[in-house]
Amino acid sequence: MFAIFSEKYRLRALALLITLIPSSMSIFSFLNNISGWKGTMEHVIEPLLTMNNTHGNPLQTWRAIDSPLFASVVYGSITILEGLVFVIGFIAILKMLSARKLSAVCFCQGLKIAKIAAIYAFFVWGFFFYAVAGDWFLAWQNPDLNSLRIDAVNYGAMAIMALISLHILEKEILDLDSGDIYQE
Repeated sequence: MFAIFSEKYRLRALALLITLIPSSMSIFSFLNNISGWKGTMEHVIEPLLTMNNTHGNPLQTWRAIDSPLFASVVYGSITILEGLVFVIGFIAILKMLSARKLSAVCFCQGLKIAKIAAIYAFFVWGFFFYAVAGDWFLAWQNPDLNSLRIDAVNYGAMAIMALISLHILEKEILDLDSGDIYQE
């Protein structure tokens, strides 16, 4: 089936498919956050911020925040950032689709936006979930929340792999196409 497509279109299709990785992870996270708000607040966000079920070391637990309002603001901010990753990825997909038959430079404008989505995705899951939730709020000490760090690594790794793949594809696409609008 792929034999009917030129290398140009195979690389571009692959860039579109890889862009779906951070985009789909973020829209599913966003939708899950919205649909399960109360349960996540009760079972994840509030225990995380209050540092319940940690080892209780006062040299660490001074960081605990026992404010339902702050917890809602934190969760809302993360939800917005996850939604933003989707919006950026969706814009990238639309831009790449509209430029699929144009020059490599035009197509790669959308690909650059896709790389931004992957970077933001890595930031959300690598920084907020792994570093802040996992280490600052000691999720690793809470047996109910330790999986948060594992999920953060998985999501962050997928975002970084998407970013690296998109970066390699960008170079391949630009090398393949000298800029002629309808080069096959």
